[in-house]
Amino acid sequence: MFVSTTQVLSLLSLSQLISALPSLSFDTAAYSPSCIIKRDVVVIGGGSSGTYAAIGVRDRGKSVAVVEAQSVLGGHTNTYTDPATGTTVDYGVVVFDNTTTVTSYFKRFDVPLTAGTGAATGIRKRYNVDFRTGKNVTNYVSPDPTAAFEAYAAQLQKYLFLNTPGWNLPNPVPAELLIPFGDFVKKYKLDGAVPIINSYAQGFGDTLSIPTLYIMKYFSLSVLQGAQTGFLTTVRHDNSEIYVKARAELGNDVFLNSKVLATQRNDKGVKVVVQTPTGNKLILAKKAVISIPPLLSKLAGFDLSKSERSLFGQFLTGAYYTGLLRNTGIPDDVSITAVGADTPYNLPQGTVPRSLIPPTSPIWRPANPLPQTVPTLYGITPTALRGIKDIKFGNSAPSPTPPSKQPSSPKSKS
Repeated sequence: MFVSTTQVLSLLSLSQLISALPSLSFDTAAYSPSCIIKRDVVVIGGGSSGTYAAIGVRDRGKSVAVVEAQSVLGGHTNTYTDPATGTTVDYGVVVFDNTTTVTSYFKRFDVPLTAGTGAATGIRKRYNVDFRTGKNVTNYVSPDPTAAFEAYAAQLQKYLFLNTPGWNLPNPVPAELLIPFGDFVKKYKLDGAVPIINSYAQGFGDTLSIPTLYIMKYFSLSVLQGAQTGFLTTVRHDNSEIYVKARAELGNDVFLNSKVLATQRNDKGVKVVVQTPTGNKLILAKKAVISIPPLLSKLAGFDLSKSERSLFGQFLTGAYYTGLLRNTGIPDDVSITAVGADTPYNLPQGTVPRSLIPPTSPIWRPANPLPQTVPTLYGITPTALRGIKDIKFGNSAPSPTPPSKQPSSPKSKS
């Protein structure tokens, strides 16, 4: 009889597992001195928020260690550099809110900013296409959002707690924030703003059916301001630059290509066993900053309490993907935006007909409705490089992937 690793792990408690595997021990005697790292703060996750937190800790005179699963800092910030010309294209994070937090942070690393949308220049032809049919929707006219934006801003002003960092909600949550966003739109006559709000909420799935709370929290006052007056982007068109400089400053306090295997938390601090390319390390810290998605699938090595596991087990995630394409056959001066010819507010829907999906595909789920299982293509736009297009698509849930073959591209931006 053979027992799988998954079955064995399900039979062992965390303490039993740690005692069975010395490499996961929290006992300092099990590690050489060079493998024991003592810091004031350990930051789990070196994306945008994790890097910002780590630099903030350093600036306050405290020591820090950063554990990041990828080979670089910056999370979903992706910058492609053309090897022939050196031209850069940001295709992950493209723009930033125009706030003092952003401007001060970039100034600290001498990364100049400028007003901009991140959109390509030189576009001469724009097409609105229903990708379900491949047809150009010639009668579609984007609505003027001015009046709807004013009405939407008035609603945001009623709920200022939605415009502050974190989720600081009153108890009970106002009832109208829990109704579907589509109903909220009708109630306050926000119809003209829906296409633009949906374009910023890509990856949420069906925007109109989601509780209003989540849409208003995402499309907050700062985002509304950016949509109306412009965002910020880097002068050198290289959003990764700030993370390269942050990585250089943090130096050996960053552990890239690393993974948390186990944690132990108590009133005295936190112990973290980390798998790194050079072997397991034991990090001893006074505080921990968790800067990764609070999903059970991401927290396998954490000593979660019953209440934490219950809470995080309720979280859902959408998916937002981006990438760069060659050889599309689309001229460099053409931009294509997805619309629905016959959908509410002409919002795009799932774009791949079932007849084109091989039955062996992991996204083939005959019992499920199409929009929930097939990604929605949002648009294909030019970049600063001839012959290379930027593509965006998303889904209400991450696309299923066979466990034996994880995709290397496109990059997720959820």
